[in-house]
Amino acid sequence: MCIRDSSISLAGCATKKISWAPTDKIQSVTFKNNEPTSITLLTMINNNTGVGGHSALLINAGERILFDPAGTFFHPQIPERHDVLYGISDAALEKYVDYHARPSIHVVLQKIEVDPKIAQEIRKQAENYGPVQDMMCSLAISDILGKNRIFKSIPKSIFPKNMMKSFSNLKVDKTTIIYDYFEADETNIFLEKQKPKK
Repeated sequence: MCIRDSSISLAGCATKKISWAPTDKIQSVTFKNNEPTSITLLTMINNNTGVGGHSALLINAGERILFDPAGTFFHPQIPERHDVLYGISDAALEKYVDYHARPSIHVVLQKIEVDPKIAQEIRKQAENYGPVQDMMCSLAISDILGKNRIFKSIPKSIFPKNMMKSFSNLKVDKTTIIYDYFEADETNIFLEKQKPKK
């Protein structure tokens, strides 16, 4: 869990074994698309408390990867090295969001298009950051982003929702909010801007 107190229970960042996928495995799943280079912040929010529980960073820098600091997500077809997930196709991204979205949690994706050089710089920083300690997901991401001139206004924070709010003060090109009201053991649906059911 990224943030904990007696009233919060979110699946997010927790203790896990250090992962170091072999190079050939990573190269075999490399995913590239024709979309503009971009940085997307993912924030998991508790529907009952409104508290942020986890942060991740989708980096489209030619190859698309996902920095999931201290995250608990695992899939045998999505190799990982020190909290960086590779082969993030649309289907892989859907699996990741599906893992987090549930009746008690929704996911917010905030996308900002950036210059390819900036995207590559952030990618390198994520890959070189190393494994992140428990509850430090937002701190790791804000630390990486804060080193870049475009994101320097984002203060370091251990609170996912605070970082999400700081991110929203920038020129966000697209915001996607994903709710899932299906039972946890059912196949979830990846929907964009779906409003909560009453």
